[in-house]
Formats: sequence, structure tokens, C-alpha cells
Amino acid sequence: MPRRSRSQLRPPVPGPATCATVLIAVTGESPAVLTETVWALARENPPVLPARVIVVTTTVGAARLQAELLAPSPAFAGRSPWQALRDTLLAGRADADRLLALEDARVITGPAGPDGCARRLDDLRTRADNDAAADFILEQVRAITANADTRLV
Repeated sequence: MPRRSRSQLRPPVPGPATCATVLIAVTGESPAVLTETVWALARENPPVLPARVIVVTTTVGAARLQAELLAPSPAFAGRSPWQALRDTLLAGRADADRLLALEDARVITGPAGPDGCARRLDDLRTRADNDAAADFILEQVRAITANADTRLV
């Protein structure tokens, strides 16, 4: 039997047409990072419009996300900046209701405190905080990539 190369042994990777695309964005205190990323992905050739958008952040980042991106704004005729972005990018698309669904922010947790409960981190200040953030992000990525029908961006 002929030897197969390593690439011949891998199962085929589902293409964009057969996968749900998920964006994981790690943000700090600037939700603009998220909107700029989504805008840039939508301008790719071909455009990348994730079905789901997951934000990983701290408690401070989650509060900023809510205040600056999800709250209605007079600048956008009473819509939130997120809704205005979706309306612009998804205008005229029949599948608009299945794209750019922003999930609740996933707040990074650190080691359990004396009460045995994991701590939601306000900021990443120490090496232990950074280690906890790395573990948390890895778990988020692992949970999404466990499904072969999901493409992570």
C-alpha cells in the first residue's frame, strides 16, 4: 500500500458554505475593537459575516460594551451602535436574522476565592490573572472548535 502524506490523512475541513462561522473577540475597555473587526471581516473578499459573535472580556470591559455598544444612542436614531452596524452590513440580506448575533459577554474568571467561588476579573493585573485569562480563552476556543461544523474566526 502506498504511503500517504500527512495532509492526505486529515479529514476534509468543511468550507464556509457548510459551516457556522463564529467570531471570538477578546476585548479590553474598548468595544470599538469589536466593531472594527466585524467591519473589516465584512469587507473581505469574500465577506466574512459570522453567525455568532462571542466577546471575552473583564467585568469592566463588559460594562463598557453594554454602555458604549449596546445602549440606544441618539447618534444612531435611537438604535444601539451594534444594531446600526448590523443594519448597515446586513441590509437586503435574506439571512440577516441568522448573522452577527452578539451573545452575552463572557467574563473572564480567575481562581476561586476563599468562598470557593470563581472570581470575575475586573482587570488583568497579575501573572495569575493573565494565566486565568489564557485558560478561560482556551476553554472558549475549545468548546467552539469541538464542533467540526463550526469555523472560528
